[in-house]
Amino acid sequence: LHQPGSVADLTSQLRQMLDQPDSLRRLGQRGRQYVRSEASVDHEAQAIEACLNALT
Repeated sequence: LHQPGSVADLTSQLRQMLDQPDSLRRLGQRGRQYVRSEASVDHEAQAIEACLNALT
């Protein structure tokens, strides 16, 4: 999202996001959808089970 170590760039990016609340809202919605589908307990359990099955 920003240049590492650049406070000015981080500040600029944050201001840009705050100036575009609709874009910020969509970004948040996509983040929540990703977490629900890809980082759920069930999804993680399936991934661990697949790894364990691959070892046997």
